Amino acid sequence: MQKIRYRNTIYVLPSEWLGVPVHFDAALSNEATQHHDTIFVGPKFLALWTEAQTWILTHEVGHWVSSVVGLGHWAKLAKDMGIDVWSDLPWGQPNMEEAFAESFTVAVEGDDTRWPEWQELALLVAEQVVAW
Repeated sequence: MQKIRYRNTIYVLPSEWLGVPVHFDAALSNEATQHHDTIFVGPKFLALWTEAQTWILTHEVGHWVSSVVGLGHWAKLAKDMGIDVWSDLPWGQPNMEEAFAESFTVAVEGDDTRWPEWQELALLVAEQVVAW
């Protein structure tokens, strides 16, 4: 765990989430983002309740998994599994990258049984790189 001070308040953040380092960035305008091998969280993240923070961190790990394994690799695996990554995107996601990250999050944190093939894909791909 790490303690950070922001606007005269001390916050406790995890140092890593599922093996991916987490850092605070006071200049970040959204809740969180993944860049290379790090998740950055901003001030908006600090204002969220614990369950939302967990969901967001896991979603960012999903982006990390996708970037480490490579979109081409997991898209080919999806095709082999009969998943069309260009249409029928789960949970109303706007693109395959967000669909993958959200599928990973739902598979790890949620109990939604819709789109089981996307959840299975995300977990198969994650097994290659996530420190469970």
